[in-house]
Amino acid sequence: MPYLKKIYLLIAILFQNLVCTEIYGQVNYFNYHAKIIAAEDSLIKGANESAFKIYAETFNQYDFVFPRDPLIAAQFAYYYGEKELAVKFLIKGFQWGLMPFHILRCPVFNIQDRSFTNLVKDAYFKERPMHLKKINVEVAEKVLNMRWLDQIYKNINPPFTIDKNGKVKLDTIMSQILDTVKSLTNKYGFPGQKLTGILHNNTMKELGKNGELDLPNRYKNLKDKEFHKAQESNSNLNTFDFLSNEAVLIALYHLPCAFHQIGEKILIDNIKTGHLYPADFAFLYTAEYCKCFSSFKRKDSIKIIELCPNTEPFNGGYGVAIKYDINDSIRINENRQTIGMCTLSHNNEFNILAQKKNIIVRFGFMEYK
Repeated sequence: MPYLKKIYLLIAILFQNLVCTEIYGQVNYFNYHAKIIAAEDSLIKGANESAFKIYAETFNQYDFVFPRDPLIAAQFAYYYGEKELAVKFLIKGFQWGLMPFHILRCPVFNIQDRSFTNLVKDAYFKERPMHLKKINVEVAEKVLNMRWLDQIYKNINPPFTIDKNGKVKLDTIMSQILDTVKSLTNKYGFPGQKLTGILHNNTMKELGKNGELDLPNRYKNLKDKEFHKAQESNSNLNTFDFLSNEAVLIALYHLPCAFHQIGEKILIDNIKTGHLYPADFAFLYTAEYCKCFSSFKRKDSIKIIELCPNTEPFNGGYGVAIKYDINDSIRINENRQTIGMCTLSHNNEFNILAQKKNIIVRFGFMEYK
C-alpha cells in the first residue's frame, strides 16, 4: 500500500507540473508580451544588441508568435545592418502568415538589395507550405464569411430592431456574427491569427478550397452593389490593417456590445493562450463602453441599455482608439498592465523611434487613432 501511495503521489506531482507548465510556462502569452515590451524598451534605450537577443529568444521559445512582432524586429535589424538576423526574424513571421507584399510595403527594406531579397524569397517559398498546414480551414472560412456579411450589411441594417412589443433585439446579421465568434471561441479559441494566420485575398484558393469564397470574388459576383453600398475596398485584405486581425475586430466593433456578450473572463483567458492580442481586447472594451464611438453605442440610449447592460462606467479604458485625458494616464497604465500592454509613454516613445527610422509598427484601424 505505501508503494501505491508513492506512485499516486508521483502521478499527482507530474500532473501538477504539467498544469503549471501550461499556465505559467511557454504557452502563457502574458510572458510573451512582457518579453516583446522588453525588446522594444531596449530599442528605445539604444541597446540594440540586447533587443535583438530578446526578440530571438522569444521567437525561439514560442511556437506561435503574432506575425507583426517578427516583422517589426526584422525592420529594426535591417535598419541597423543586421541583415542575416532580419531574414531569421522574417522566417518566423513566414511561419505564421507574413507574405511578400508585407515586406514590399516596409520602406526600410531596400528591394534592390538582391542578396537580401533572394534570401527572403527562398525562405518564404520554403516556409509557406508548412504554414498553410497550420491553418484551421473551418475558422478561416467562417471568419471570411463574417467579414463579408459585416461589410455588405453594415450600411443598410440597423444594429438592433424593436419588435411590436417594444423588445430590443440584435439585428439578425449581427446575431449571426456574434454567435459565430462565440461558437468558434468555445471550440478552438478566439478566431485570430493563431488559428487563421493572416487572411488575404486568395486564402481559400491557396488552401485548395473554393476560391469563390475569397472576398474579391464575392465582390465581383455580388449583385445589387448599389443597394448594399458596397465598395471594392470592402473585399481587399491585402493591406497592413489585417496584421491586426481586423477581419474579426471590425465586425465585432459594429455590434453594440460584443465585449459584454463574449465576456471579459473569456477574452482574458484568450490573451493568456495567445488567441487574442491585448490591444484587440482593449479595442473591444473601448468600442462598447466609450461614448466617443458611434451613436448607437451610447450608454445614454434607453433602448441600447436593454441590449447591453451598463455593467461598468468607462474609466479611460486602455488608451486605445481614443484621445485619452492625460490626467487619467496612471489609471490607464494600470488597466493596460492587467492585459499585458505597455505603458502609454513606452508606446509613444516606440512610435516616435520607429517613425524617425521609417519603420512601420502600427497596424489596423485602431492603431491609427
